[in-house]
Amino acid sequence: MVNGQKIWTTQAHWADMMFCLVRTDSTVKQQQGISFLLIDMKTPGLEVRPIYSIDGHHHLNEVYFTDVKVPVENLVGQEGMGWTIAKFLLTHERTTIAGVADIHYEINRLKSAIDALPTETDKQLAVRRLAGLEVDLMALEYTNFRTVAATDEGKPFGPESSGLKIKGTELQQRVSQAMVEIGGLMSLPWDNEEPIGEQIFNQASRRYNFLRACTIYGGSNEIQKNVLAKMLLGL
Repeated sequence: MVNGQKIWTTQAHWADMMFCLVRTDSTVKQQQGISFLLIDMKTPGLEVRPIYSIDGHHHLNEVYFTDVKVPVENLVGQEGMGWTIAKFLLTHERTTIAGVADIHYEINRLKSAIDALPTETDKQLAVRRLAGLEVDLMALEYTNFRTVAATDEGKPFGPESSGLKIKGTELQQRVSQAMVEIGGLMSLPWDNEEPIGEQIFNQASRRYNFLRACTIYGGSNEIQKNVLAKMLLGL
């Protein structure tokens, strides 16, 4: 029987199942009293409430559990080992959140729109700014390759995933900011608003606003810096 609340549950309104960390033992250390459950979203007593983020879209949710019955066979791993499983999954999630492919896509879109800028000076400044972003993306990408390649040798993701998450999300924010600043007025229209100029810049402001959250979700970047300080520097 599960009772409680889970906030910031991404795409819960589309999900058939969710995994949930629940406290099953309050007599031991906090991290040891957690179990990992799979829960059917159609289970009686489970309610999903929408949260609209700053970009105006519905990505996030609050999930409420009131006497939700979960079959014993939906326990993943051993009882009390939920946090160990979650830490393993989080290293994979943070590596993905780095968003190398997404950054490539956005930079290429921005490069294709440079000719639409009004003056030669604007174009030159945009090219210079893009060059800096591409250099940082290359460093991020090769670090990502090294981290993923290590798993082929049977090595688990380590604190490197925290570093990737920090640098990747910061770069995503910088690219979205560049899109808005280079596009200027063209970046202002949101959903269902009349486009201004080059289509690629339209809704750039919406994406910029949404990506303010990327340094928070998946474990805030401040927490990731603490992870690196502890695991790499022994602080």
